[in-house]
Amino acid sequence: MNHEPDAFEQLRAADPVDPATVDGPDSPRARALLSSILATDRTPEAVPERRRRRRRLAVAAAILAALAAAAAWIVTRPVTNPASLSCYEGPTLDSSQVGLVGRPLEVASCVPFWADGTLTNPAYPPGTVPPLVACVTDVGTFAVFPSEDPNLCEELGLAPPDPQSIDDAAPIIDLENALVDYFSSDPCIPIPQAADDVQRILDEHGVSDWTITVGEQRPDRPCASLSFEPERRTVRIVPIPTE
Repeated sequence: MNHEPDAFEQLRAADPVDPATVDGPDSPRARALLSSILATDRTPEAVPERRRRRRRLAVAAAILAALAAAAAWIVTRPVTNPASLSCYEGPTLDSSQVGLVGRPLEVASCVPFWADGTLTNPAYPPGTVPPLVACVTDVGTFAVFPSEDPNLCEELGLAPPDPQSIDDAAPIIDLENALVDYFSSDPCIPIPQAADDVQRILDEHGVSDWTITVGEQRPDRPCASLSFEPERRTVRIVPIPTE
């Protein structure tokens, strides 16, 4: 029967020690060594390099996430003048455009004008709807350009629209449409009547804190016309002559 030495036997074989030369556990030397060990402050366990690396990566990721959020806040721009929308024929501010009022602030509002040929561009066959990019101008209006470049807004010195401002603009567009319908209902609405009716419409749309102003009234301009200024929260009644 073969006998395989255990680990302690292997250690004794590798480094034989005469037990007679070793101090016992109750010896003065052993007690002094124990006291020295117990009196020594323990140093904190070193953090393994892998754990430190993971911690650094986690901190770096948090910083990058914060910077990304800040960048998104900086590059977007709110639509502060939702009363109008511009559809451009080319990817530049110098190109021809179609101006719209009372339309939803979305690229789809420009699609019909490409489909019927009102808007054309040599880069796309007539009647074709090109890829469209929405930007906000420096005066807070919504502008739509034909382009496949996702960075077009920045290249034009504009900015992508802030989504929350588009949601906030929907009630204002509804108000504008109600006012336009009202002033279109009669070719000559008397100015005093128009002022009263505009206030009623504002109240109905929950914006009674808006201001109504009336331009200079003259005998030759007895009829009321509309100037809608949402960025100033103002409806301006403009006196005009009869048709």
